Amino acid sequence: MDLRIDAALEDAWVEFRDARRSDDVVCRAQLRIRADDRVHRRPFRFDRETLAAFAGQIRTLQTGRSGQATLHADGAPEYLLVERDGLAWWLGGEVFHHSDADQHLRFRFAVASVAIDDWVAALEAISSSTSPSLMRDDVKLGDQAASVFPQVAQNRAAGSLTAAPQPPQRPGR
Repeated sequence: MDLRIDAALEDAWVEFRDARRSDDVVCRAQLRIRADDRVHRRPFRFDRETLAAFAGQIRTLQTGRSGQATLHADGAPEYLLVERDGLAWWLGGEVFHHSDADQHLRFRFAVASVAIDDWVAALEAISSSTSPSLMRDDVKLGDQAASVFPQVAQNRAAGSLTAAPQPPQRPGR
């Protein structure tokens, strides 16, 4: 499965390309990041429990005002970081290339809250699935994903994606 999230204000994105289970615990993907007019590629392994915790941390951010959620690669220094600062959402991280210093990348860009909603729904589906078919190449996040990601497809079909829930306003503000 390919899973991509686009930047809100620039031509940048992060993608898990060909995400699939390696076994019952570990998932693998090619992490691709477009930043600074280049596409950086690194293998990225993570276990399903860590992915579920990352998705849960993002859900917690959706009900709060600020904080961060981090997904670390299994056995490697690479990581992805989702941050919320008031109403703004940021996606960042760092990837290393041990034989080519030009491939080392530290990045951070703004993302829309609706993109976070879709992305976290897909991450949750990956982490909770017991079906090998979820990880097949022909399952994509998008309009044709109704059977795998029904809420995302339903929102798209209705022409409105749901924004991240906003915390209630305190009286007097």
